[in-house]
Amino acid sequence: MLGGAVTIFLALCLSCLLLLSVWKKMHPGGKLPPGPTPLPFLGNLLQLKPDETFKSFMAVRSGPWPVPP
Repeated sequence: MLGGAVTIFLALCLSCLLLLSVWKKMHPGGKLPPGPTPLPFLGNLLQLKPDETFKSFMAVRSGPWPVPP
């Protein structure tokens, strides 16, 4: 009984991946210039200097947007 459920689940996952692959080929992304590789979990941590942590946080904080105190 469990083997049949696993088979159905794997077939469903495989078909979803196949449909996603076909859809991405048919609908390419916008024509944007290449940019840096996004790192969603790191964010601005790469802009911080380990030896001057407080100054780095203040520099990131004083970005182009207003940050409430």
